[in-house]
Amino acid sequence: MSWPEIESVFEICLDMCQKSKPIPYFYITGGDPILHCHFWDLMELFKLDKTAFTILGNPFHLNAEVGQRIKVCGSQRYQLSIDGLREMHDCILKPGSFDTTLKKIKCLHDTDIRCAIMTTVSGTNIDKIPGIIDLVVEQKADIFAFARYCPTSSEKTTHLSPA
Repeated sequence: MSWPEIESVFEICLDMCQKSKPIPYFYITGGDPILHCHFWDLMELFKLDKTAFTILGNPFHLNAEVGQRIKVCGSQRYQLSIDGLREMHDCILKPGSFDTTLKKIKCLHDTDIRCAIMTTVSGTNIDKIPGIIDLVVEQKADIFAFARYCPTSSEKTTHLSPA
C-alpha cells in the first residue's frame, strides 16, 4: 500500500470505530512489515493517535532497537511463528529461523513487549504439537495460539473418500 492508502485506511477504521463505539485495534502483518518503506511512518501514526496494535512478523529484522521503537509507538505484542521443532520449522520457513525465533522471544521480553507464538497446525506437524507446547512454555511466551492450515487448491485432493 502507498502512504496515502495507509493513511486513508487508518482514518476510515478510526471513523468507523468512533461511530460504532468499538475500541480500535490493528494487526500489522505482511511477511515482515518492518521492511515496508512506510513502516516507521505508520508506527508514528499509531503513536500520535495512541492506537493499540500488534505486529505479526518474523524474527529476522527484530532487534533491541526496533523493539524499543515499536514499544514507544504503542505495540501491545509481537507475534512470531513456530511451526515445528528445529528441523521441521526451518524446512517449512527458512533455515536458521527456529533459533532466530527463540532469540527474538528473549528480545521481546527484554523490551517488555508481549510475545505471542502462533503455530499453524497441519498434517505435517500435528505430531510435533506437544513438543512445540513444551518449547513455548519453556521460552515463557506470553501468548500461544493455533491456526488451522488451509491448503491451496493445488494441495487439495479432488478424490472423495469412499463412504
